[in-house]
Amino acid sequence: GRSVNGTVLMAYAGRGNPDAIPFVRLSYCSGVKDLAIWYPEQVAENITPYPVCIKNNGGGGSYTIKNVTLVNPYQGIQFGPGFNELFTVRNVYGSPLSSGLQIADISDIGRSEDIHFNPDIWSASGLPGAPAKGGAHSRYMVENGTGFRLYRVDWTYAVFLDIRGYAIGMEALASSTGSANGMLYGCRFTECQTAVRLVNTHEAGFGFTECVLSGKVGIEL
Repeated sequence: GRSVNGTVLMAYAGRGNPDAIPFVRLSYCSGVKDLAIWYPEQVAENITPYPVCIKNNGGGGSYTIKNVTLVNPYQGIQFGPGFNELFTVRNVYGSPLSSGLQIADISDIGRSEDIHFNPDIWSASGLPGAPAKGGAHSRYMVENGTGFRLYRVDWTYAVFLDIRGYAIGMEALASSTGSANGMLYGCRFTECQTAVRLVNTHEAGFGFTECVLSGKVGIEL
């Protein structure tokens, strides 16, 4: 298990409204590091929508999210819509319930490294109300959740992503500004309904190297 300690921010605002103001908004060249974010009022047996936990504030870029645990957000991290670039997300753990990392309108390379999303992080958190391993939140995630979702992204660099127990591990979709391409190395999308779902991709495509894709469907094109 991985218990949560150190600095813990408790999020209450926006309960029931997934489109409300994000809990943390990042401005140009800003970052979040070395802390955990926990939603104390989220209940595993009755998952309630909340706004995005961490999101960029408009355009710009050079955002950093590092050494962060997202205990149980409904929506974890989101970049875009609106052009932005050069983000780094590194060493992030959590049990995002509906969406883990969603990126859109990236006009210059974003880097996603050592991201671990699965139902067990919340269970092992040691925080009040944490559900048992394999509890109702696990069923919700594998029926409704997406770990890694891409829209328009100019060159995705993703290494050592470990996404487990979602309806969709990785999903690539089109937006009004285009679609995604990039490279993934050492990534694992496992115990999902669909490990990788590539609905729309840029003509440059994706490269998967040393990756593990497992689920009822490994790759859906």
